Amino acid sequence: MLPHQKGDLTVTGNAVRVNIGSLEPGEVVTITIVARVREAPAAGQNTNVAIVMSITPDGNPDNNTSSVTVDVPRPSAPATAAPATPQPTAVPRPPVLPETGAPPSPGSPLGLLLIGVALIAVSLFLRTPHKRV
Repeated sequence: MLPHQKGDLTVTGNAVRVNIGSLEPGEVVTITIVARVREAPAAGQNTNVAIVMSITPDGNPDNNTSSVTVDVPRPSAPATAAPATPQPTAVPRPPVLPETGAPPSPGSPLGLLLIGVALIAVSLFLRTPHKRV
């Protein structure tokens, strides 16, 4: 509610903006907002904030904000029904990746073995001191 012929009010969503215009020195304006709650508020702490702004410099900007926090209790849990009989659930099979690449050749293990023996022989040959003639 605005004082008679003093300012204008706009409401956007859950925000209320009141523009009271200019005040004379010592003039007091009281703004009362009455709201009807249409939905259950969120449980926990709900805070309402009021902010005063001016286009002229303010000697004490620290007193331009006021807030009130209201604790809203959590709704009581509804009565629980008897647990339902569990039904078996089919477990899906994991997807199978297609085979890619060439199949191993029959000589692959033998070839790797020969390469390994050759590398060992070369390393032993290089470690053994040789006499120069």
